[in-house]
Amino acid sequence: MCRVAKKNVQDAVEMAKSRWASHLAMKISQMRPHPKEAWKAVKDLRAILTGHHSTTDVMRFKIPSGKLSKTPMEHASVLLPHFSKVYNNQKQVDPTALYEVRQRKINHDISGPLTYPDLDTALRSLSNHKEPGINGVTGEDKG
Repeated sequence: MCRVAKKNVQDAVEMAKSRWASHLAMKISQMRPHPKEAWKAVKDLRAILTGHHSTTDVMRFKIPSGKLSKTPMEHASVLLPHFSKVYNNQKQVDPTALYEVRQRKINHDISGPLTYPDLDTALRSLSNHKEPGINGVTGEDKG
């Protein structure tokens, strides 16, 4: 009796997930070009299909033997020489080459406090239906 009830619950959950996935797939296929909404629907659909668990991406690197690294020590053996070369670069630089870089005009008026008209102009220049940046502000937050 308990097994039958458990199986019925599992079937009901699976059916609900299937209906919800179909709904999201239909929503994505009929969606206007709004990247923010489309990506949210895709992420929701992916969560349903993967059981709400995101798989972690395991980075592997090719070690000198040609095999892929598996352990943290093997990862480090590949990354250490690379980053040592990158961050310990001792190439000679000619400082006079900097004079050949085209300079941009300096705007000295931006050293004061931010004004409401400046903020309003910046917010109005944001595009609608785009993903927010690090600060979480979107074009829809214009008010």
